[in-house]
Amino acid sequence: MNYGLTLLAISTGYFTFLFVNYYFLCMSRVKEKIVKIINKILFIVFSIILFFSKMIANGFVKEFFDVDIAKVPYISWSFSILFAIPFFLITSHVGGMILEGTTDLFRIRKIKVPSMIHYSILCLSCVFFSISYISYLGSAGWLFNAVTKKVYSYDTRSSFQCNNKYWTIPELGKDARYLAETSDSYRVIYIRGNNVNVEVVKCKKNEGYIRFPIENAKDILKKQAPKGG
Repeated sequence: MNYGLTLLAISTGYFTFLFVNYYFLCMSRVKEKIVKIINKILFIVFSIILFFSKMIANGFVKEFFDVDIAKVPYISWSFSILFAIPFFLITSHVGGMILEGTTDLFRIRKIKVPSMIHYSILCLSCVFFSISYISYLGSAGWLFNAVTKKVYSYDTRSSFQCNNKYWTIPELGKDARYLAETSDSYRVIYIRGNNVNVEVVKCKKNEGYIRFPIENAKDILKKQAPKGG
C-alpha cells in the first residue's frame, strides 16, 4: 500500500469538498448575472489548465513511448489529468481567496456570512491544499506508473506481427502488450517490479525480431561520456 497516494486521495477529496461548498456559499450571496460571469471565467481558466496539461502530457508520452500521440489516446489523456492535478489545486486555492473578495464586493446586502466561516474554510483548505500538493510531489512517480498499468492495455494488443506471423515475447511476461508504430516496428510495454518499461521491437527481414530500449538525449550523452572521468 502506498501511503503517499492514500494521503493524496484523502486530502484532495477533502480539499475538493471544501472548495465546492465554499463556491456555492459564495455564489448564494451575489446576483445571477455575477454568477454567470464568474462561471465563464472559471471555465476559461480550467480550459487553459487542461490545454497546457495536455501539451505537457503529449511531450512526455512522445519521449517515453516514442509513438504518435494518436496511437495512445487513453494513456495520453490519463497523463493529462495527472499533470493537471497540481495546477487545479493551486488555481482552486487562489480562486477561493479571489471569490471571497469578489462576492464581498458584489454581495446582496440581505445575505451576510460571518467572517469566521470564511476564515475557517480558507484555513482548512490551505491545510488540505498543502497536504495534497506535497503528497502529489512525493507520489508522482508511483502514481504515473499505477495509472499506466491500468490503462495501457486499452491502447495496445496482446501480440504483434512480423513476416506474416504473430509473436509474443514470453520472457517479458504475460502482461506484455504491443503497439504498432509502422508495419515492421512495434513498441512493447511490460511491467518489471513496480515500473513500466517500453522497448522497440523491430521485425527482421527474413524471420524473427530484435528489440532494444528507447533512449532519450540524456541516455545517449551518458553513454558517450568518458568513464572514470
